[in-house]
Amino acid sequence: MSQEYRAAIDDIVARRRSIRKYKNDPVPKNLVLKVVEAARLAPSASNRQPWRFYIVDDEISKERLRQSQGVKQPFVLEAPVCVVCCADMSVYSTAETESAIKGLVDSGDLDPNGLDGYWAWWNQVAQGPDLARLAFLDVGIAVEHMALAATAYGLGTCWMRRIDPEAIAKALSLPKDYAVIAPYWQWVFPRKSRNRGLTNR
Repeated sequence: MSQEYRAAIDDIVARRRSIRKYKNDPVPKNLVLKVVEAARLAPSASNRQPWRFYIVDDEISKERLRQSQGVKQPFVLEAPVCVVCCADMSVYSTAETESAIKGLVDSGDLDPNGLDGYWAWWNQVAQGPDLARLAFLDVGIAVEHMALAATAYGLGTCWMRRIDPEAIAKALSLPKDYAVIAPYWQWVFPRKSRNRGLTNR
């Protein structure tokens, strides 16, 4: 890895900020697709890739979200593009898990001799609240990939937590297996950003 490449990565990580004021400029579709592609390439537990992203860039959908009161911070819906980040919980079913593990073994990425320990762990996780935390972690990694890619393309992002996941799911008619994973995400060309030093973060 070249010094120039490392410097570019360092710069992107340092420049990422939570942007809460936006320009009205539309975000080009090709940039939207590039940012989502960065999320698709993120790692996930047993390569399940549970993330599902709903792009909200039309006024009708935004108005539905306003009426649902699922978004607790009104400035969010001022963004030209919003992304609702979900986990498809069906990918954590036993059948899907067995398929994912088989794929990893067949590709040589997972040692089949350690599967007994894996299944003991999985059976424990699948029965309790740890499954939701696993989904949050998987989707969260993908969202951070999006944040860094967006920064590289000159877009601002902000990860929202003050939401009502059930209200958002109902407003957008999300499939029943899709869980809104707390963040409500948007990216836009930033209007203004604070120049905070890393020591103040």
